[in-house]
Amino acid sequence: MKTAYCTAFLLMFSLCVEMGRAQTTVKPGVCPPERYVESTIADTDKWCDTDSECPDDKKCCPHSKGTVCKTPAAERPGTCPPQLRHERRCNDNCTSDSECAPGLKCCLMGCGLTCVPPPGVPDGFCPAAMPGIPICIVPCENCPAGQKCCPRECRDMCVPTVPEKPRTCPAPPSVCIRESHDICDGDKTCPGEQKCCQYKCGQACVPPV
Repeated sequence: MKTAYCTAFLLMFSLCVEMGRAQTTVKPGVCPPERYVESTIADTDKWCDTDSECPDDKKCCPHSKGTVCKTPAAERPGTCPPQLRHERRCNDNCTSDSECAPGLKCCLMGCGLTCVPPPGVPDGFCPAAMPGIPICIVPCENCPAGQKCCPRECRDMCVPTVPEKPRTCPAPPSVCIRESHDICDGDKTCPGEQKCCQYKCGQACVPPV
């Protein structure tokens, strides 16, 4: 009987240790530098306490006196557009290239950091592909201003860009009694296929539906 109790105790102890390790897991990478944010609205909100509470590779990072889930910092090739510094400082939408949509860089534009295309890269995204039409890879080059090379009708064509990524945001929270953090300002300030959507009474980068 004592042996059975001891075995059960050891199993429970091992489970508690493993749960503790899972809750304190630190994911690879480092957090992007903290942004400059002029905000007094729920600025101490904690959306997470540890990396294990964040989806995918995101880490729990400081933001406006609180904590939120962010993509680890990374730098992409390319240069930022030339920009004169302003005397006034305003809110940052990013502090690392990893917080931007694919191909964009986090650059000082005007009085704050935001995600922009490097010089020579058109702004905006390809429209959603037409349903039922295969995508074939046929190169196109030298698109006119405001257009990108996008898959269309079994070939690539220069088409006008759209300001937001295809697909839609998940349903927003049903009730919000106060505002919270804004982690993004439009889809261009979100990595990968993520979109800037309502989240926890603020805005954050989330997978589309």
